[in-house]
Amino acid sequence: MIISDTSVISNLISIDHLFLLKILYQQVIIPQAVYNELSRFYPQILDYLQQESFSMIQVKSVTDQNKVYQLQQEAKLDDGESEAIILALELKTDLLLIDERRGRSVAQRLGIRITGLLGILLGNLRIFSYKYLL
Repeated sequence: MIISDTSVISNLISIDHLFLLKILYQQVIIPQAVYNELSRFYPQILDYLQQESFSMIQVKSVTDQNKVYQLQQEAKLDDGESEAIILALELKTDLLLIDERRGRSVAQRLGIRITGLLGILLGNLRIFSYKYLL
């Protein structure tokens, strides 16, 4: 189970490599706050990602909004980062995709395995190398 913050998805959109998420993870869960942030800047792309034929992005709500608020106050994280971290804890995720330094630090402190844009690019390079060079 993979959960993403806004930054990784928006950075992949910026470099026209969003397809890597589908190759590496097949499906990514985002919290409502991340969906809201992405829909402000990339509504057409988000609609495409949620089409039934593609259905790469699944939106899930955080159960405990008090923990989100607490994380926002203590760590000074934004809505998307806070919800992504709390959702990762609630769902016991395999991996959290997050780029911001403060959010990464908090997630690691809470025992969440993380990667970011660079990890995704390197992961794709490993898959490409294995598949086509061996």
